Amino acid sequence: MTRNQPCLRFGKLAVQMGFITPEQLAAALAMQELETPPQRRMIGLILFDEGWLTTVQIEQVLKGIFLQPQRPAQRTVVDAPG
Repeated sequence: MTRNQPCLRFGKLAVQMGFITPEQLAAALAMQELETPPQRRMIGLILFDEGWLTTVQIEQVLKGIFLQPQRPAQRTVVDAPG
């Protein structure tokens, strides 16, 4: 998983939760792309710095990411020789 994948998911969930608009997410992702490592900020920090998310909202998005119900592992059934 690359660094951008969790950021996209964070941003998409923040939009789904109604905390930010798709336009704000696009702007924050564009800002992030212009930053150079190691100073590149995580998307949540950019959204906070721009005043688009509060710390409480960031916490709620993170809970939404990390406390998602786990999907049961798919089991493969193999026929026994008979």
